[in-house]
Amino acid sequence: MFHILFLQYYASFFCFLFDTNISIILVHNSKSTIMTITNCIKLFFIKYLTKKEVRNKYLFEHHFFVNRYYLNHTANEMNMSYILNMTCTELNQTISHYYDQDFKALCDMYRFKHFWEEFTNPLNAGLSVQSIIASCGFNSTEDFNSLIADHKEESRDILKRNFS
Repeated sequence: MFHILFLQYYASFFCFLFDTNISIILVHNSKSTIMTITNCIKLFFIKYLTKKEVRNKYLFEHHFFVNRYYLNHTANEMNMSYILNMTCTELNQTISHYYDQDFKALCDMYRFKHFWEEFTNPLNAGLSVQSIIASCGFNSTEDFNSLIADHKEESRDILKRNFS
């Protein structure tokens, strides 16, 4: 019990010291306490010891991929740059450097991938296609149809790979 309190004390101190806004919950599981300390240390290194370009990449990946920002109906460059506390130019540079695409194309690609995962999931067999399209961040069925029309070759390849 003493080692748990000891770890929680240091995790609380570390999070307070480096302003990471991670709440420490008193638990009897030392694994979660160790994970909290690990996350605090990781956040410290990202926040204070990495170059701005690498930090922007980590922030972008966390919000875009982990939090699935691309599934928001209002996802756009301006909102994303506001969330990441960077300019639109920095955001576009990060995306073009690491992904060789612009923001809209990246959103559309991951929205379609998410649509395909949901569409082919047997648990969603009872759902309508419109509800799956709406849950994937598309504002309307027309937006989804225009995306498919703009990328006919890629869509055909996906269908061929999965149904041939």
